[in-house]
Amino acid sequence: MKKILWTLSALLTILLPALLPATIVVSNAIPSQAQTQKAQLKTYKIDRIQFKAPSHWVDRSEGETITLYNQKPPIQGGGMAPKGMVKLAAFVIDQSLEDAVKPAPRGMSNTIQKTERLRISGQPAVRIYATSDEADFIGSVTTYIAKNVDETIVLITFYQSAQVPASVNQIHRSIQVGE
Repeated sequence: MKKILWTLSALLTILLPALLPATIVVSNAIPSQAQTQKAQLKTYKIDRIQFKAPSHWVDRSEGETITLYNQKPPIQGGGMAPKGMVKLAAFVIDQSLEDAVKPAPRGMSNTIQKTERLRISGQPAVRIYATSDEADFIGSVTTYIAKNVDETIVLITFYQSAQVPASVNQIHRSIQVGE
């Protein structure tokens, strides 16, 4: 009798999961910070491009320039930005893509860390990662997108931290070009 019960128990252990529908697990887990931030993105548009940035960022846009900060900006400039601050600016310039990405004049202290030539929604683009010793911010990521032969759309983010913040990479990866 014990042998029969043991065999029946073993068979049920093996076959029962295959016969029953998949178990649904309900979790009260709190969403990760990345999931929460992704769900709280706002789409911004300038000319033919759009990008997504965290919706809680402070919008100080004026005219045809989008300007965002990840925290309330200082009232007056003229010094180092607060630690952890990120500033974003998006605008159109009257230069070809190739002219726009030429190195800055000697007076600037930017050091280019990496340059990527890419295509965004089929449009030629260049992304430049740079650091600076003298600016308000210690690093920047700039994406240049060709609008036409003599105009370029620029999205630049400045940051005040040792590494490129995840939000900065997320914003630049979200860029799309429309009609």
